[in-house]
Amino acid sequence: MKRPKHYEAMVYYQQGHTVAETAERFGLRKTQVNNFAKYYGITNGRVWLDTTQEANHKRSTEAEQRYAQTLDGLGFIYLGGYKNKKSSLEIQCKRCGHTFKRSIDYIKDERFECPECKRIREAPILEARRQEQERLKAQREEERNRQREEQKQRAEAENAEALFHMMNDKNHVCTVCGKRFSKAEFMKDKGLTLIPTSPKYCSKECERKHRNKVGNSSPDRRKWRTENHRHRAKKYGVPYESGITLAKLIKRDGLRCALCGGMCNPNDHSYSEYAGATYPSIDHIIPMSKGGGHTWDNVQVAHMICNALKGDSLEATG
Repeated sequence: MKRPKHYEAMVYYQQGHTVAETAERFGLRKTQVNNFAKYYGITNGRVWLDTTQEANHKRSTEAEQRYAQTLDGLGFIYLGGYKNKKSSLEIQCKRCGHTFKRSIDYIKDERFECPECKRIREAPILEARRQEQERLKAQREEERNRQREEQKQRAEAENAEALFHMMNDKNHVCTVCGKRFSKAEFMKDKGLTLIPTSPKYCSKECERKHRNKVGNSSPDRRKWRTENHRHRAKKYGVPYESGITLAKLIKRDGLRCALCGGMCNPNDHSYSEYAGATYPSIDHIIPMSKGGGHTWDNVQVAHMICNALKGDSLEATG
C-alpha cells in the first residue's frame, strides 16, 4: 500500500531536515509541515510520538499518576475518574474525609480547596454576617414601628383637637330662645353619648316650649297626627289599646329586633337627636293599613331602619 505524501515528509523531517527543506522537497507549505509534525507528535527533538493503543494507555497512566502525586501534595487522595484532560477526578480530603469531584483545570487553580473544609472555615463568618443582617432588619422594623406609632399618635391628637373644636364651637343657634350653643352643651343637657348631627334646641326646656307652641294647623302638628297610633287606628278602623309605649314594650320583649334578630341601641342618635338606624321602635306585626290593630298581641320591638324597610308589607325586606 502506497503511503501518503505527508507521511514520507514526516519521515524525512524526523531525519533532521529543517521545515523549509522538507517543504521544498515534497512541494508543501511550511505551515503544512508544522501541522503534520504536531499531528504525529514530532517535537523539536525529532521524537516520533507512538500512537499505538499500548502507548496511549501508558501515557494516560503516567498522567494519572502525576495528578495523583499533585493531589497528594495538596492534601488530597486521588480515588479515580481520569480518562482525559477534560475528565472530573474523584477526590477525598485527608483532613475531613469529604469526597467530591473536580475537573483538572479546577485542580490547577491556586485557590483549590475542599468544599467541606471551606464551609467549616467560613461558617463563623457567615453566621456573623447573618446575625448582623438580622440585627439591621430588627432595627429597621423597630424604626418603622416607631414611625407608625408616632404617626398614629399625631393623627389621634389631630382628630381629638378637631373633635374638641367641633364640640365646643358655639355655631348652633336655638330656634326658640336664639341662644348660641355648642354640641357639647347640647349632649350634656340631653344626656347623649353619640354626637348629634344638627341640634335645633339648646335644652329640653326650649324643645318643650317649641312643641307646646306648635298648633294643630301647623305642618309639624299634622305630621305628628298622621304618625300618631290613635289617629291611624281611627283612620283604618282597627282596634286600639291605650297605654302601649316603647318603654313598656321593651320591658316585655327586650331590645332584640324581631325582624333581623340584632340588638337595638337606645343611645343611637345617628339620624337626628331623637333616633338612629338601630334605635328601637314599635313595629306592628300586621300593618295597620292591612287590618292589624294597635294591640299588645300585634306589636313587637324592631330597629328603626328595619321598621322603615318593612313599611306596610307583611314581611321584613332586606
